[in-house]
Amino acid sequence: MGKITPALSMPITSVRGLEFCNAAVHGLVIKSKRHDNVVEDCRFTFWGRIGGPRTYGNQGGTDSEIYAERRSGNLTIQRNLIENPRGASNDWDTGHPDGPQGITLINSSGGNVIRYNEIRSTEDHGYNDAIGGGSNFSFEGSPNRDSDIYGNIIANVWDDAIESEGANMNVRIWNNYIEKTFQHIATACTSKGPLYIFRNVCGESRRTHRDPLGGSMIKVGERDEFGGGRKFVFHNTSIQPKGAFHAFSGHVNPNTVTRNNIFNCPGRLASSREVDTSCDFDYDLFTGSDRGIAQERHGIRGNPAFVKSYALEFYPASTTTRIKWGKVPTQFGDKTVTLTDPVMTGPNPVIDSGVRLANFNDDYAGKAPDLGAFELGCPPIRFGRRAVSDIWAPWELH
Repeated sequence: MGKITPALSMPITSVRGLEFCNAAVHGLVIKSKRHDNVVEDCRFTFWGRIGGPRTYGNQGGTDSEIYAERRSGNLTIQRNLIENPRGASNDWDTGHPDGPQGITLINSSGGNVIRYNEIRSTEDHGYNDAIGGGSNFSFEGSPNRDSDIYGNIIANVWDDAIESEGANMNVRIWNNYIEKTFQHIATACTSKGPLYIFRNVCGESRRTHRDPLGGSMIKVGERDEFGGGRKFVFHNTSIQPKGAFHAFSGHVNPNTVTRNNIFNCPGRLASSREVDTSCDFDYDLFTGSDRGIAQERHGIRGNPAFVKSYALEFYPASTTTRIKWGKVPTQFGDKTVTLTDPVMTGPNPVIDSGVRLANFNDDYAGKAPDLGAFELGCPPIRFGRRAVSDIWAPWELH
């Protein structure tokens, strides 16, 4: 398709197996108040204006391959390949990123399913947000309510890979693989809740092309009356090296419950700012130095290790290594040698260290649930367009 953007102006309309390229602004527009639309098995590429920092006079922020106007809802967006926009978002060296997006929902009416998509590009043609929208500080937002975002592969983003902000009422974000982003999942604000974030894998994070310091696994925050909705954060995994620097951003973060996460982040676990509604952080592995307001009475320390895999699988390895501080007598054959601060092999601290969570980890295989997204003895999580079946779209065959 050429520069004319198709628009879904009728309810209960499906778009399947098409290739969209060379759109001037948006690749596909879902008109205001439309509902029950399905977009699946499509390829979107080379759309939008140039993008870049607005302080330089650029335009093209939120030019999206799929753009849903206000009050549209009950949308199913699945198994699409979204890649290589014409323009590019700037990184944080020149202010807040501004540029193309993969999927944008503006004050949706809710009921959305965004699953098994692959949103990617190159670093020089990266996204502002991959999945996002607005209004962020509101009682609506994107995806608003009663929605699921799962099974997606997302990369090459300069701000938020998944921006789920606004009401976040009965919204679930799960089983996503995210890398090469600044913030993995953004939740500022969650004005109603509950929001569930579970079994996501958070890979590489970086601030700019030149600054490899990562952002946060989860961005939080509130403003005026918009905030305070409950967030549940269970069984997520942060991957190092080059991963998120912080588990949660430094903004105020009330009413949050965490369990069984691998927060392999060298910086902050939680903000130190006082909150009106207390949080409950516990049974998480945290490798950093600043817990903030998080108590973690049963928190886990140590270095996680994962089984090497050719696929996107992150099962915990049976053993890991750690430094044992001080002088340690060590046996070498028939001799005993004293070593200073040696590296020792021991059990992986994430195995069987979790706590039972009804309806979230009932199928755990050991003495107790493992921490993180993958449970030893259970089938692997699958991500992307081939997660469920090998469906090939017409544009892949001809």
